[in-house]
Amino acid sequence: MMRGQDLIDKLGGRLAGLRGRVTPNAEMDKITWFRAGGQAEALFQPADEEDLAAFLRAVPEEIPITVV
Repeated sequence: MMRGQDLIDKLGGRLAGLRGRVTPNAEMDKITWFRAGGQAEALFQPADEEDLAAFLRAVPEEIPITVV
């Protein structure tokens, strides 16, 4: 498993131009309504649907993504 900042660094320029916020090592229990969840390697909070679509296109297929 890759640590959050390492993952963000690996993606490098692929994330340029995104307007959303990327948080390494995000505590999911802080943002879920039922206060459950562990640590996500990285959390992307898109500015809007277009930003989410750009993020999904930018991330290579070998990096798993879970949409919450």
